[in-house]
Amino acid sequence: NVYQQKRHPNYDPNAVLKWSFTDLDRYLYDNGHVDDTNYTATTLMPQIAERLTYIARASHGALQIGYPKVGECFGLYGADIILDSDLNVFVTEIQKGPGLSYDDAIKRRVIPPMMSEAIAIMLEIRRRRLQGLPLQQLNSRKRFQWMIKDTESPTEPTQQLAQ
Repeated sequence: NVYQQKRHPNYDPNAVLKWSFTDLDRYLYDNGHVDDTNYTATTLMPQIAERLTYIARASHGALQIGYPKVGECFGLYGADIILDSDLNVFVTEIQKGPGLSYDDAIKRRVIPPMMSEAIAIMLEIRRRRLQGLPLQQLNSRKRFQWMIKDTESPTEPTQQLAQ
């Protein structure tokens, strides 16, 4: 959690606190932690997706409270993930309001296309709902992946996406 690290008395403002997946792959491989140069795609991201899916399923009912119409809400959440020394994945928190600042190179590269795609998905879902069309094949979905896709019905969505 970068916010917490910045508050620590020994915080080094020049420390690199966020890495790209390419840099993480290179570090893990070069230091003998993994044998796969594409570890984040083949192993790490599926583990993270599994945990986030579990959390989304557990939270699904609570997230719908206060919305009179099914499927009439949209949310953008952030997740803090920690890997221990054995590369076990832990989700430490889900933020209702993820940090969208451009205060580092990783965020400057990730946030604009993520927001653009999220808005495109939201608008396509809205249009499809108004037209009574199914949601299983969203044309606007490029990098987001389905976390929960329990129904094909356009009127009873339990579909959640993550990037």
